[in-house]
Amino acid sequence: MRYLRNAFVRNLSGLLPGPAETFSKDWPSKAGWTDEDLVIDEVFYRFDEPLFFSVKAGPMLLILQKAASRHGNLYFGSVVAPEVVEAMTSNRVSVRAAMTAGPVYVLEMDGMQVTRHWNVAAASIPASWWPTAGTCLSDHEHIAGDTPSFSLGRGGLRLSEGKAQSGDGRIDVKGVGFSISLDPDAAPSLWAFVASLLPQTRRVRHRKRGSDYDIMNEAVSVQCAEPIKEGDVLCVYVEEDGKGWARPRGEFNDGRFETL
Repeated sequence: MRYLRNAFVRNLSGLLPGPAETFSKDWPSKAGWTDEDLVIDEVFYRFDEPLFFSVKAGPMLLILQKAASRHGNLYFGSVVAPEVVEAMTSNRVSVRAAMTAGPVYVLEMDGMQVTRHWNVAAASIPASWWPTAGTCLSDHEHIAGDTPSFSLGRGGLRLSEGKAQSGDGRIDVKGVGFSISLDPDAAPSLWAFVASLLPQTRRVRHRKRGSDYDIMNEAVSVQCAEPIKEGDVLCVYVEEDGKGWARPRGEFNDGRFETL
């Protein structure tokens, strides 16, 4: 369940305000996902070199801005739907709103090749890296919202065109059949409540193989008509009180259980 918890935490932590550690290159990182150079799709700003640009990421776009120093090798940005970039380039939303409209990443680059990367909460990005609040891409006199509104699209949560309001910290989350508006003062409390409901797991490592595992339930009882052996596939099911059972998949699906 750790992967589910982490995905939930990662997505909500990018939406909900609250205290967060400031990013450091010392954080555990992942290697670059490709040996090929990133290919720039569109340059939004350059000074001797592209400093703010987009690259293709499947059906989505990864918008990247050089962090802090012009001569550094760190970039940060988010994976967004093309509609988000179009809203930013037409000055309907601020640069910061577009850069927080999807999962936020920090990339360490060698030229245009990703050497390693981090997936972080937007709140962990150092304040000095961000563009000026409310600033639009090509119309600096027009102030747009820094807090994006979201709706459900083909690539997941995306920015709703024309829905961002002046940056008051309010968060609007929209999807099929629901619409939630969070006051900035209430959001941290809501996040703490939701986080408390997520399953807790114990992380272990096999000493010889070095592979990591999550212990999902340490008290599962085996039920089987025939002895089980290594390699058999089991179905694990849990009662309402949390007691867990495991049974060979063939036995579980032989008709003794029915789907509710």
